[in-house]
Amino acid sequence: MELKTNEFNTQFDSIQKNFIKHTYEKVLLDRIDTKVTNVKIEGFVTKEPVPFHDVLNYERKKYNIGDKWGDLFDCGWFLISGKINNFDPNLNYELKLDLSGEAAVFNNEGTPLKGFTNGSSAFDFNLGYPGKIYFDILPYIHKDGGFQLWVEAGANDLFGNLSEDGRVMISEIVLRNQSMLKLYYDIESLYSTLISIDTSTKVYHQLYQLLLDVSYNIVYENPNWVDYSLDMINSFYVDNKSSKFTITAIGHAHMDLAWLWPIRETRRKVGRFITNMIYLIEKYDGFVFGISQPQQIQWLKEDYPKLFDQFKIYVEKGRIELQGGMWVEPDTNVPGEESLVRQMFYGQKYYEEEFNKKVNNLWLPDVFGYNGNLPQIIKKSGLDYFMTIKISWNLINEFPHHSFNWEGIDGTRVLTHMPPEGTYNSPASPRFFMDAQRKYKELDKAPIALSAYGIGNGGGGPGVEHVERILRQNHIPEIPNVEFGRSDYFFDKLKNYEDKLPIYKGELYLENHQGTYTSQSNVKQFNRSLEQKLKAFETLLVLTNQYQDYFKEVDTIWKEVLLYQFHDILPGSSIKRVYDEALARYEVLENKLAKLFEKALSQKDVKLQRFNPLLENVTKVFKNEDNDTYKVYELSPLSAGTSNTMYPFEKTLTSHVFETKSFMITLSPDTGQLTSIKSKADGFEFLTKPHGNKLSVYKDLGDGWNIEPHYRKQVPTTMALQKQEIKKYGPIIEVHNVYTFKQSTLKEIVQINTNNDDIVFNHDLDWKDLKHMLRTSFPLNIESDDAWFDIQFGHIKRSRLEDTSIHKAQFEMPGQQWVYIHNKNKSAALLTRGKYGYYVKNGMLDINLLRSTNSPGEQGDIDITKYAYSLYLSDNVEDLTTIDQKAMLLNTEFPMVSSDLKINDLIKLDNKHITYSSIKGGANAGEFYIRLYNRSEETQDANLKIKSDNFKLYETNLIEKNPVKTNTNLTFKKFEIKTIKVVL
Repeated sequence: MELKTNEFNTQFDSIQKNFIKHTYEKVLLDRIDTKVTNVKIEGFVTKEPVPFHDVLNYERKKYNIGDKWGDLFDCGWFLISGKINNFDPNLNYELKLDLSGEAAVFNNEGTPLKGFTNGSSAFDFNLGYPGKIYFDILPYIHKDGGFQLWVEAGANDLFGNLSEDGRVMISEIVLRNQSMLKLYYDIESLYSTLISIDTSTKVYHQLYQLLLDVSYNIVYENPNWVDYSLDMINSFYVDNKSSKFTITAIGHAHMDLAWLWPIRETRRKVGRFITNMIYLIEKYDGFVFGISQPQQIQWLKEDYPKLFDQFKIYVEKGRIELQGGMWVEPDTNVPGEESLVRQMFYGQKYYEEEFNKKVNNLWLPDVFGYNGNLPQIIKKSGLDYFMTIKISWNLINEFPHHSFNWEGIDGTRVLTHMPPEGTYNSPASPRFFMDAQRKYKELDKAPIALSAYGIGNGGGGPGVEHVERILRQNHIPEIPNVEFGRSDYFFDKLKNYEDKLPIYKGELYLENHQGTYTSQSNVKQFNRSLEQKLKAFETLLVLTNQYQDYFKEVDTIWKEVLLYQFHDILPGSSIKRVYDEALARYEVLENKLAKLFEKALSQKDVKLQRFNPLLENVTKVFKNEDNDTYKVYELSPLSAGTSNTMYPFEKTLTSHVFETKSFMITLSPDTGQLTSIKSKADGFEFLTKPHGNKLSVYKDLGDGWNIEPHYRKQVPTTMALQKQEIKKYGPIIEVHNVYTFKQSTLKEIVQINTNNDDIVFNHDLDWKDLKHMLRTSFPLNIESDDAWFDIQFGHIKRSRLEDTSIHKAQFEMPGQQWVYIHNKNKSAALLTRGKYGYYVKNGMLDINLLRSTNSPGEQGDIDITKYAYSLYLSDNVEDLTTIDQKAMLLNTEFPMVSSDLKINDLIKLDNKHITYSSIKGGANAGEFYIRLYNRSEETQDANLKIKSDNFKLYETNLIEKNPVKTNTNLTFKKFEIKTIKVVL
C-alpha cells in the first residue's frame, strides 16, 4: 500500500524522536560513569531485621556480583569495603549499588545516610526510573583511599516483589562526569517538552532541530561535543515565560504503612526515604518535602533517633512540611465516627507536642472514597483545606472538578484540591505538567495547581532527577511555570480564588475499589469490636473518676487501632502477612483491654452488673451459654443493673410460623429462608419473593479492592440447608440452621423476639472456598427511589435507581451500621455489626457478608468468622433516629462490672436526636469531654444536665482546642457535632 506524504512524515518524525530518546537514554547515559574499582561485600541474611548494634554478632559471608543473597522480605546486613588506588580527594567518588531491593547505607554510629532502590521494578516507568543507586562516598574515604560502610537491605522492590531473584547486581565505585550528567538532564527535560507541545508551533520545530543536532554531537562525539551541546541548549533556554499557569511542586514519598509488605518493612522504608530527603535538602536550595502521617515520624524517632533530630531541624527551618491532620491516612468509610476524630486528635497533638507546629490541610491522596461528613470533621478539627488524588481513579464517570468547595451533609464547606496530574508519584517532567494544564478543569478560575512528585512506597521519594527537572522548567518555553513550594502556602494562595470555585455537595464516592467495604472480614470485626469496647471503657472511667489512672494505656491502644485503620489495612487490600500480624495484634489489644476492664472495674467480683453506655433507656436480651438461658436487662442511661427476667430453654418447636408483636413470620423448613412476613395490622406482605435472607454465593473474579460490576450477571448458588432445629425460650425463638457450600459451612442462629419484632441473624462461618462472595438478600415490597445510609455522625441518601451512569456506577455502597428504605407507609432497615457493603437496587436490600479473594492477600477470608445483622420492619415510616438507636443496640458493648462499683451517671440529655460518640477524660483531673452530635437533618435544641453541684462548660473543636464558654442549653444544626468540655 502506498503511503501518503503526511503518513510518511509522521513515521519519519517518530523515527527521529526515537533516535533522540535512544541517544540520551542509552548512548549518553552509558558514558557518564567511569568505573574506579569494585566493592568488596560481606554480609549475613536473616528473616527479620537485626538492629545495627547487633551486626558484629553474626558471621558474614562473601558475595560477588550475580550472587543471590535473599528471598522475598529477607533482611541483610552487608559490610562494603575497598581501596581506591591513586585516590584523589578532589574527585567526586560515588558508590554505585543495586542489591535487587531496597537498602540504606549507614555510618558507624548506626544512622542511615542514604537510601537505595533497585533499578528493576514493577513501578510504572512512565513515571520515571525507580532506581536510586548512587551515593557520594567521598566524605567516608580515608586518606589512603580505603573505605568501609554498612548497608542494610530488604529483598523486595517498592511493590513487594522479588526483583532479579534477590541478586547482587551492581557494587562499584565510579566517577560521574558532571557535565555529561547536566547534559543528560537538559535533554531529558527538553525531550519531554517536545513530545508535549503543539507540533505546529515555532518552538516545536526549533526544539526538534536542536535535539537532533545535539544527538548527532553525542553519537559522533564531535569535537568538544559536551560543552558545545550545553551551549546550544543554553541558547534555547529563556529567562521569562508568558505562561499564566503556575504549579507548586512539593516533594512527596507516598508511604502505605502496610500493603504489599509488612508493617515492619515500612519502618525501615521510612528511614530510607527520610535520608534521601535530607540529602536533597542539603544539596538543593529551595527543595521542600512534605510528610503527612505522624505514625511514620514516631517510628523514625524510635528507630533512628539521630536521623529524627536532623528531621526536626529541617521541620523548624521549613524545608520539611508537616501535612495532614490525622495519625495515619485512614480509610474514611469503614472506621467509626469517633475513630476519625481520634485520627485528628492524635495526629495534631503529635505535631504540636513534638514540633510546636499546626497544619492547615488534611492530606489523603490515596483513600478509597470520602464520607459525606468529612468536611465538618476537617473544619471542626482546626483544618481549612483538603487534598486528594483518588477520585481521579473513577472507572465510569470522570469527576467534574480539580479545585472546588466541598460541601458536606451538614452544610460545612472545605476548600479542596485534586492535583490535575492525577498521581501522587509525579515525575515532575514537562510532559506531566503540560498534561496537568490541559486537564485542569478550573484553569480559568484559579490558574494554580499542586504537584506531589517523587516515587512513593519505598521508592525513596524524589530523587536528584526530579529536582533537576524542576530547576529547568522555568527556562523552557511553552510549558507551565513551576516552583518549589509547601502545600500550606499553596492552599493559602488557592483561597484567594475560593469564591470563584464551584461547589460540590455530598460524599466523594469512588467508582472503584468497592470490594474494600467487605474484604478481610475479621479485621473489620475486630475494628468494630475495639471501637465499641474503647467507647464503653472510656465512659466508665469518667463515670467512676478513674480516667487519669488509665489514660496512657487507653492512648496506646487507641493509636494501634488507628494504625490498622490505614487505607490498605482495614479495607482489605494488603498481603496475607499483614492480616496474619494484624489479627494477632488485635487479639493482644483485646486481651489488654479486658485486663484493664478487670483492673478498673473489679470484674472478678462474683456479683456483677451489666453497664449501659448509651444515653437512653435500654431493654437488651443476652444469651448465657453456660446455662442455656436468656436474661433480659432493663437499664437506665449510663447506669448498671441486674436482670430480673430470665427465659430458660422450654422446648423444641416443629412449627415454622411465628407470631410477633406486629407480624406473622414464616420460615421454610427446606431452605431456612424467610418465606413470608405479613403485617398483622393490614395483611401487607413485606417480601416480594419467598426468599428473605437468601444466602447466595457468587463467583468473585475481583481482588481485594474490586468487585467486578457484572457479578450479578451470573446465577448464584444458594447455600444448601443441611440441618434445622427450632428452640423456644419464652418469647424468644431460636432457629438453628446449618448451611453448606462446597467445603464451607455456615452455622446460623436466627433470633426472633416475639415481644418486639426483632429478627437477628447470627453467623458462625467456616469458609474454605476461594474466589467466592457470600451475600444475603431481602426482596422487599417497598418501592422507593432512594435509600438512606448510616455514615459517621449522620446519614446520607443515595439512589436505588440505575437511571444515570452515576447511579449505575454505585452498585455497591458503604454504610456504617444500617441502610433504610420506605414508601408512603411502610419501611425496612438492615442493621449490621461489622459489615459495610450494601446493594440496594432492583427491589433488594442486600449485604455483602464475605469475599474470599486471593490477591493481594492470599487465602482472603479463608477462615472462621462471626458477625450479626438484623432485619427491622415497620408498618410506619420511622424516624431515622429510631433506626440509629436500633443499630446502636445491636452494636454497643454492654460490659459487666462489679455491683459495688460506684458509677455516677453524670450526664443526661432531653432530646433523643442528640447522642454521643465519646465521653473521655481530659489532660487534667476534674475535667472531661463529651462529644455530642445531632443525628437528624433538622435543628435540635437539647438540655445537657450535669450531675454535679459545681461545674463549668466550654465548647471546643474536635481536637479539644479553642474553648468557648457555654451553658447547658445547646442548639445543634443538622448533623452538627459539638465537643463539650466539662470542668468540675
